[in-house]
Parts: sequence; structure tokens; C-alpha cells
Amino acid sequence: MENKNSSVQEVLIKRVDNTKICVVIPGSFHLKGITRVEWINETGGEIDVLVPDNRVGAKRKHLPHKPTGLDKGIDFVQQNGNGEKYPYAVYCHATGSFAYGGSEPEMIVP
Repeated sequence: MENKNSSVQEVLIKRVDNTKICVVIPGSFHLKGITRVEWINETGGEIDVLVPDNRVGAKRKHLPHKPTGLDKGIDFVQQNGNGEKYPYAVYCHATGSFAYGGSEPEMIVP
């Protein structure tokens, strides 16, 4: 997904047709210059975004089927991550499974 605002990264969570598969688009992205990540939920149900490491702010974000405004994202405090890959998870309630992002979705901390 393209950034409308250079400091915000949008991430689409989508259910594949009527399967039990959800995908994260993009599966990987760089956090350089990003202060907020917003997840767009198109799964047909609720999702949980699990960001487990305090390098970017440990969070569990529960998003309803139609999140709005500031409720749909997480604000990040930039820290030096030396280009490390940073896995996170998205649980899709509509499918009862975790979403795929190529493999597991990840953020790359600059």
C-alpha cells in the first residue's frame, strides 16, 4: 500500500475470498520515517494486531470490523534497530487463524 502521508504506513489485512486465509499487504515494510502504522481491516470480522517487542512499543491492538480514525493504528517511538527484521502477528477472528504476509509479516527497524 502506498503512503498518503510519509509518516504513516498503511497495512491492508484482507480475507482471501471465502477461505480461512487472511493476508497482510505489504508483508514487510520499513519503519524509517514512520511514526504511525494503520491497519485497514477488510476481513469481514475483528482482528488483533500483536506487536510483542518494546523496541517499537509492545502493544496488542484490537480492531473492530470497521475501525475509524485514531483507533485503527499504533504510534511508534523511533529507536535505532540497525535494520533488524521485526516480526509481528495479526489474528483474524473471521477465519480463526493468523494472517500471512508472504510468510509472517514483519517490520524492518532502521
